[in-house]
Amino acid sequence: MKPGGFRPMGCAVRPRPTRPRSLLACVAALTVAAGCAASAPAAGGPTGPTGPTGPTGPTGATPVVTVLPASVTLDACGSTTFTASSTAGTGRTFRWTVREGAGGGTVTVGGGYAAPQAAGVYHVVATDTADASASGEATVTVGPERALSVAVTPGTGSVQTPGTFAFSATVTTTCGTFAAQ
Repeated sequence: MKPGGFRPMGCAVRPRPTRPRSLLACVAALTVAAGCAASAPAAGGPTGPTGPTGPTGPTGATPVVTVLPASVTLDACGSTTFTASSTAGTGRTFRWTVREGAGGGTVTVGGGYAAPQAAGVYHVVATDTADASASGEATVTVGPERALSVAVTPGTGSVQTPGTFAFSATVTTTCGTFAAQ
């Protein structure tokens, strides 16, 4: 260091060759330089929990929350399970919501999503419980309710002309089983 030069707080100045002899030495030199620069905040810069040493990391950036699958297509009343992760690290917990409210389906505390009966595009949001500014979302495209089966009873019957015969039918759709009328 030149006389009168600046040395960041907490950094030891060691003589180093002007030209690193290997890639490892180059990476080590950059790591030391980055560590020294991060230990002293810029003049007038933030310090403390939101600054360089805060929970969001050395840059002070908001963690990124990723929701998987990022998009999914379901039948009306279908279901799936979402997972979330954060760049802030493992062991994070998330608050799950549907951006469109109850009309967009429901989601459990574990990311289990149940689609509504109404077709449409909805958004499942995971918000980091430790940092409400960090959230991610997945897009859910819900198609129309589909008929899965129709059961008619009795299976056979006969009737005298003129006459009537009563049948009953049960329809099973993606949203449940219903008596047809």
